[in-house]
Amino acid sequence: MGDKGFKSGMEINLQCSGISFKGTIARSSKKDPSIKINVLFQWTNAIDKLKPGDECLIQYKPDQSTYEEHKMILMEKKITPKKNPILSLQPFKKIGERGNLRRHKRVETFILAKIGEGGTESFSDGTISDISLSGCLLMTCNIIKIDQSIQLFFELPEDDTPIEITGVIKHLRKSHYECAQYYGVEFQDTEHDIKSKLKSLVEDYSTHTIKS
Repeated sequence: MGDKGFKSGMEINLQCSGISFKGTIARSSKKDPSIKINVLFQWTNAIDKLKPGDECLIQYKPDQSTYEEHKMILMEKKITPKKNPILSLQPFKKIGERGNLRRHKRVETFILAKIGEGGTESFSDGTISDISLSGCLLMTCNIIKIDQSIQLFFELPEDDTPIEITGVIKHLRKSHYECAQYYGVEFQDTEHDIKSKLKSLVEDYSTHTIKS
């Protein structure tokens, strides 16, 4: 039995972005809260409309009595010719409830950033919606994969010195804007002087000393 009582082979009802599906649990593990779902073949065309970050509702009967419901986030979809589509989902957690995912206190911000990926010379735009010593919440229209390494370039309020930080995408969810998604970024090997600036920023925002 995996997380939330899911079992491999269990029949489920699934609703994502207003579309209803039926399928079975393909993989569930106690150690890994994410699950994979085999969707019945007739819904293959509808799955094309789904995007990573979409919120999904799973209905199932853990003991063949009453239905239970759980919210999850679509992480990946795999469509192979002549095979049932497979959806990968992880437990849903609201942005405001993610405090246990960060080791340090975070504060809300509105910081414009440039995003670099995999050593390429092209950059995309994003907005840092909150930040801490260990990571940030990044909103962008660019599609980034879980566990992908990125480079963030930005300036802190009241400090025009450019900052460059390497981070890894740890989770994502759909934003309230049509094209954008929120990405949880974990900073990697942050330099001491940058950590000092982030610490000052968090303290200043926490005490409301920075003026907009």
